Amino acid sequence: MPPRNLSTALDVQIEAGQQQNARVFRAHSVVLNARSPYFQAELAVLSGYDLGLQDLCEQLQLYLIQKKSLWLLQNFAQTKRIAFHHEAFKRLQLFCDQVISNYPETVFLAKDFALLDRQTLLSLLHRDDLTTKEINIWQRIIEWGIAHTSNINSSNSSSEWTPDQFASLKVTLAEFLPLVRIFQISAYDLQARVFPFVSILPNQVVEDLMNLQLNPNHQPISQVLPPRHRPVRSPSTPIIESPSSPNQTTSNTLTPAEQAHANNELAANFFSLFF
Repeated sequence: MPPRNLSTALDVQIEAGQQQNARVFRAHSVVLNARSPYFQAELAVLSGYDLGLQDLCEQLQLYLIQKKSLWLLQNFAQTKRIAFHHEAFKRLQLFCDQVISNYPETVFLAKDFALLDRQTLLSLLHRDDLTTKEINIWQRIIEWGIAHTSNINSSNSSSEWTPDQFASLKVTLAEFLPLVRIFQISAYDLQARVFPFVSILPNQVVEDLMNLQLNPNHQPISQVLPPRHRPVRSPSTPIIESPSSPNQTTSNTLTPAEQAHANNELAANFFSLFF
């Protein structure tokens, strides 16, 4: 048997002395626990402290999901970022995953939408089952692009922008613009909300849009994505569902009480927020 690496086995650091006379000794917690009643008590306290923090983290997640699910939805980008930055936030991770899976349109209602990570936004735009109006998707993408373009001040109107600023926004949104169902936006909304940013669109798309204004029977040369369809969802479809895999531990699932709280709060506020 190969010799054990003692440097990795010494998992406790003991400091003795002060300032320049201080010395550091390393020891194994198992040995200290067995040989010293003092260290046995100290290590027990530390273990209890760690368990207490874990329990506190669990209770915090339960409280947020049960009592503050609407707040989590309204601040979804920050919720998702924090949840996946900390491994211990398994319940919040599940909450975010199932919001995206079951009710992706709620993400577009978040107050902090501009903070959403790029990959999540891309995955949302690829979906055909968003109930959000396409013009609202366009507006949120523009907001996101402005927030992620360094040479644009969000407080300035686009009418004050320079050509370089429009060019920068076009680069920022290069991955996203082809996923917008631009030909499914009404003529009124095109004039009012899309054409102020016409320079970020491909020339052929602009030409096809203009021709359609003049002749509704015009056949665009550009790719025309089909309209998104409203999914048929039962009123009882939960925003939060427990994983079906029997291999997942209970720490990664949401209890029926958590699901009920989240679903009831969403049901009470979703339609007033969305329409």
